[in-house]
Amino acid sequence: MGMFDSFYVECEGTEHEVQTKRFGKMLDAWRVGDVINRPGIGVHVLFDERYWDDHNHTLEYAYEHDNEDNCVVFVVIVNGVYVYSTIEFDYYIDQHLNEDKVSNAIKYFTGIWEDSSRHTSEYVSIIRKKQQEIATYRRQLQTIEGYIREYTAVGKEHGLKHNITRMHYPKLDSIKTTDDLVSVVNDIASSALVRTNTGDDTSLQFEEIDVLAHNRV
Repeated sequence: MGMFDSFYVECEGTEHEVQTKRFGKMLDAWRVGDVINRPGIGVHVLFDERYWDDHNHTLEYAYEHDNEDNCVVFVVIVNGVYVYSTIEFDYYIDQHLNEDKVSNAIKYFTGIWEDSSRHTSEYVSIIRKKQQEIATYRRQLQTIEGYIREYTAVGKEHGLKHNITRMHYPKLDSIKTTDDLVSVVNDIASSALVRTNTGDDTSLQFEEIDVLAHNRV
């Protein structure tokens, strides 16, 4: 199969991997806001044909299934930054990909992302989300460090100090063994890695954008 990189796209609140060999093939994994390993200037719109398994909520390779439930994944890269992705359905006619519709979608995304003001707005939004994620990771890492420190402390504190410690680490009294500690640490780490759905509307609205505006007099 060889080396590849991966874009992660969201659908119905869950993440799904879309592999690509167009870039450095360094097994990098990119989410919205990440810089790809071979950045370029300008707007680049990529697409891939996939199958959405609605029962298992998984994104599979399209050729493994019938075309009826196939979809198209679009990925947008602006000046080397992965800025947007969406999964669109109804792109097939008589079990064949509607290439004209895909072409129109690519023109649509290219048109709206060539707007420099959109770049600035999106970059600010991306930075804000990244900062929130970093703050969450730091808090959870500090909590994990605290549980480990308190569990391994020689001699247990009593009185007021111990009561304050229990307020910060409510699961401390339930940790009797290293297995208990690992379980608590795993729960904290898992909660930090949960990615919530932003609720952004990713549906295409072709009539809202004039992709030829740049060329009109």
